[in-house]
Amino acid sequence: MRILIILCFLILIGCKQSINESKLSNSVSYKIEVPIEQIGSDNFVKSAEYIFLEEKYLIGKMGRILMFENVIYIHDEMSDRLIAFSPKGKYLFKIDEKGKGPMEYLNLTDFTIDENGKFILIYDSYGHKLLKFSILQRKFVEEQTMGFHPIAFAWKDNSLFFYNPYTINYPRENQYHFSLIVLSEVLKNEKRYFKISKELGSFMSNPNRKGFFYGDGLFFLNRFDNVVYSLTKDSIYPHCQINFENNEDFDSALDDAISKGTRDTDWYKRCASEIQHYCESENVITFNYLRDSKLYSVIFSKQTNEIVYHSFSHAIISPSMFSENIPVFIFPSYVNKNYFISELPFELLNLLLKNKKFIESFDEKITDKELIEKFKNYDENSNPVLIFSEFKL
Repeated sequence: MRILIILCFLILIGCKQSINESKLSNSVSYKIEVPIEQIGSDNFVKSAEYIFLEEKYLIGKMGRILMFENVIYIHDEMSDRLIAFSPKGKYLFKIDEKGKGPMEYLNLTDFTIDENGKFILIYDSYGHKLLKFSILQRKFVEEQTMGFHPIAFAWKDNSLFFYNPYTINYPRENQYHFSLIVLSEVLKNEKRYFKISKELGSFMSNPNRKGFFYGDGLFFLNRFDNVVYSLTKDSIYPHCQINFENNEDFDSALDDAISKGTRDTDWYKRCASEIQHYCESENVITFNYLRDSKLYSVIFSKQTNEIVYHSFSHAIISPSMFSENIPVFIFPSYVNKNYFISELPFELLNLLLKNKKFIESFDEKITDKELIEKFKNYDENSNPVLIFSEFKL
């Protein structure tokens, strides 16, 4: 009996990246089989609205974007502030109280929104604290000191979820060697998931992927995992399993990369990994991943249970979209309800506007002349353009 108990315990905690792999085949809502071959199409965009953000404050590097009660909140990672805009791009207000004092932060590491209390929650990894900003009063009203140092967090159902995929910050604190930590809003009643081995916990991965994805629910993706989990106050369960063709030896390739201390190995790069920008709406799932140092994009229809687009092209420009007043489609990084949000970088638009064929088709086929003028007046001193796309799927 004792041996049986020990064996069961090892099965529960021994999986490198998932809660309990025996549950996956029965409990996942969606399984996406990603083939090697590419699937090209431009017939999935229903409409696109281009939001030119007012330039009272210029955004240096766009981080997380969230929408709440018809306001767009953008984390400017370069200037370490949060800027709020209307759906038409009009500047509303900013959060920029940097400092070492009360109700100030040293580093805006991540933010989320308490929808019940109408608070913006900010995590300061340098000051080791959480700050609560009242949307109604437009000021900080509370701060709480933290005893551990995650890299990202999220709010759902009056609970706080913290992403903590590394052991490097806690070499002697075994209680924090878990990727996902769940706490109440007063930082109590702790739950932990995904035990981290010392070897994996010190192996650095893509620092730009923050673990949590907002959309038709709150989702979590652990490092090097292919299962997206749905998060609620009382449960964490496998939601979407993403399988890649020719990825059967991924675990061995990862172990080899860990032993060599780098992901830059031929074996590891041949495998698909580093799932990013997972977006889910009522009918569609989109995400990116890396293979052979290329960023691939996938669009999956939940209605037909099939992939409708798979390519390493991150932007689509086509005559059929021109006829719908869609000059360019960029694969999304965020989703709000059924609208997929992406950023149109100036560098790409600048290249397009220098292309004679694009300009001729642009002028000839785009009937929205005001949009044409906005595009042509867009330059490196402008704020990023947001694209709100709606899919036909």
